[in-house]
Amino acid sequence: MEVAAAVVAQFDKLKPGQKPQTRSNGDQEWTVLAGVCLVDDQNHTECITFATGVKVVPERARDYSHGTIVMDNHAEMLALRAFNWWILKHIDDDKYFEASEIAGKRRFKSKYSVQLYISEPPCGDASMSYIAQDQPAWKRRKVSEDHDRSEDATGGVARGRAQFDELGVVRTKPGRADSLLSLSKSCSDKLALKQVLGVINSMVSSVVEPIWLEAMVVPESKYVEQDFDRCFNRIDGHRIKVMTTDSEFSYGKHPDKVAAANGVVGVVGGPIETLVHGVKLGSYKKNRAPNPKGQSKFCNWQMWQTYGERISRDNPTKAQNYCEFKESQIERQRLKAHVQKQLGRWVRTGSDDFPLMGTKSATMK
Repeated sequence: MEVAAAVVAQFDKLKPGQKPQTRSNGDQEWTVLAGVCLVDDQNHTECITFATGVKVVPERARDYSHGTIVMDNHAEMLALRAFNWWILKHIDDDKYFEASEIAGKRRFKSKYSVQLYISEPPCGDASMSYIAQDQPAWKRRKVSEDHDRSEDATGGVARGRAQFDELGVVRTKPGRADSLLSLSKSCSDKLALKQVLGVINSMVSSVVEPIWLEAMVVPESKYVEQDFDRCFNRIDGHRIKVMTTDSEFSYGKHPDKVAAANGVVGVVGGPIETLVHGVKLGSYKKNRAPNPKGQSKFCNWQMWQTYGERISRDNPTKAQNYCEFKESQIERQRLKAHVQKQLGRWVRTGSDDFPLMGTKSATMK
């Protein structure tokens, strides 16, 4: 089974309420579907994670999230986040991992190729020509209009669909032109960064050697070669092979549809969650962190609560909080800073920090 079909097969198993809906006014919703698959040396495809989603949580939520909110809810980032959760769960499974020559780490078996299916080109530089076909570019919003919505607040980073004529530049997540500011970078930029860091996050990288994204699968009808070539040749890093598929996602983007507010993220054979504003459905509280039951298993706080002890066992840390933990990974931070400098205009998001030890409740004041 090809990668696209394997991911769509998992989506098809979802309950009707977890898929895009027809609203009471008759509007049909659309979404993006993404999934991470492993393709072994016998060409057998196994879907590991899948997700839908097109939303991002505003930057201001980092002031009270403390790791309990999933900030980036675009499908491909959710699928990769869930893949990191899966890695930590299976790190001791000899089917997928083996001993490493690096003390305290495991190595992903080379027989597996990590491939990512996305039903739309990644937002940002890899989709500029495709998006420009039927949508107008945004105009700059001055600070005087609303600082929390202005492009000036991004430190000069192009926001969403602003300045179509600027290609090869870092962009923040689109949202609507009038939506609250997010400094979360586009999926194109985040995937470019993973060409150097791999698909694993800070937690996983402390106990696992880098795992590379070998291939990306997108619909042939939405693929613009020059955009992908430009986007993923901005830096010297692991080359991602781009493959196309003839299959079209039935709930895909269409001018007559509206973007779904909800998203879904799941691990095959594991947890499946419906997310709204980065928390479990029904748990959103305006300007407040969710209570523990409303937190996604895939948010940073919950991932540490589940796997922090395992991580600390193999790679002891003196860090007292999550930001210190990330900064302590000196080589990873060096590579990250180097790539961000190469890409240019990379404004850092807020810290979204939380304590690693001595905290029994994730509901922060």
